[in-house]
Amino acid sequence: MTGPRGRLKLFSPERLDQAAREVQALADRQGIHLALIGGFAMQWYGSDRFTKDVDFVADGLPRGLKPVRPVTFGGHIFLTSDGVTVDVIVRRDQEAALYREALDCARKMRGTAYRLVRPEHLVAMKFGARRGRDLDDIAGLLGRRRFSAKRARAVISRHYGWYVAREFDNFIAEIRWRRRAGISEGGRG
Repeated sequence: MTGPRGRLKLFSPERLDQAAREVQALADRQGIHLALIGGFAMQWYGSDRFTKDVDFVADGLPRGLKPVRPVTFGGHIFLTSDGVTVDVIVRRDQEAALYREALDCARKMRGTAYRLVRPEHLVAMKFGARRGRDLDDIAGLLGRRRFSAKRARAVISRHYGWYVAREFDNFIAEIRWRRRAGISEGGRG
């Protein structure tokens, strides 16, 4: 979704929360299990980055939202009643087991109506995608109270194998080295 002059429209945490609550209420009435992932989940874990949408992992697609288009790897993009984009991811590909485990292990956050995937599952999803912003998100979680690189590595190893887990170890080691050396993480190649 874009704003004036084609710029990306970013939403406040309050507006994202409202959209998440709307989707959660629909899912609850329809017996669909879902949990928050993506940029809004990162905000719950202390990230200061903004996001343009709300992302959920789910075991089905809720009815009652305005459909926009299917997601290529499984699920659908919807609009809430006030125009916030919501991605509901239902994986049916080689990553389905990771997403299912993340959904099964998700927990309800105090003061919310929705559940949030655990940080180790969020990191595994982001490391699997390996987009620049995903790697930056992982770096941002490193050192936070609720994040354990060891638990994330275990999830990555279980779902992607030992070779990818080893790549994750190297990635984490590089972030720690850069921080000790005072080198910006943005220069990663």
